Amino acid sequence: MYFPDNSNGRRIVITTRDSEVAEQVASSKILHRVNFLDEYVCRDLLCQIVFGEDDCPDELKGLVSKILSDSSGLPFPIHVIGGLLSKVERSRDVWENVSKDVKALIVESDEQRLSNILSLSYNHLPFHLKPCFSYMGAFPEDYIIKGSRLKSLWIAEGIVKSNRDKSLEEVGKDYLKALVDRNLLLVRRKKHNGKPMS
Repeated sequence: MYFPDNSNGRRIVITTRDSEVAEQVASSKILHRVNFLDEYVCRDLLCQIVFGEDDCPDELKGLVSKILSDSSGLPFPIHVIGGLLSKVERSRDVWENVSKDVKALIVESDEQRLSNILSLSYNHLPFHLKPCFSYMGAFPEDYIIKGSRLKSLWIAEGIVKSNRDKSLEEVGKDYLKALVDRNLLLVRRKKHNGKPMS
């Protein structure tokens, strides 16, 4: 039904977060609204991001629900929060603090809420990754850049600092991987070996 065979060999799918745009485009076509994720799917998604195949420890289960209580069922904040939680200590105290931070930030409009979630993640970044993430503000929204070019720009700007064990390129690669692991950069294309390309 969504992709009728009208014998012309092509289909067009338009996605948008703006309901007015969707209604304009789909005036005579089918409009599909994506539902928010329910509580159980949200919890499963967050636990998969944070713990992988392992189960969530019993002492953190209540906090997972508490952290997700204001996510509004949106995958993006769940991914960003999951990226943050996957890098912090798995203790009740640390997760309580993250829970308070999340609760304080998720009280605005959708756009402000997403900005707040990103600022929460930024505040919990290690010091050496903050300039790398801030540098992304130099690019337009949804800009696609090769990882190798991004590392070269970070090195040229002096953002990546060498340590005695690794070259600048290796350190840049580690920084890039850390931001991807925290779900702050989205991988668009991968190499044949599965490593991020852009």
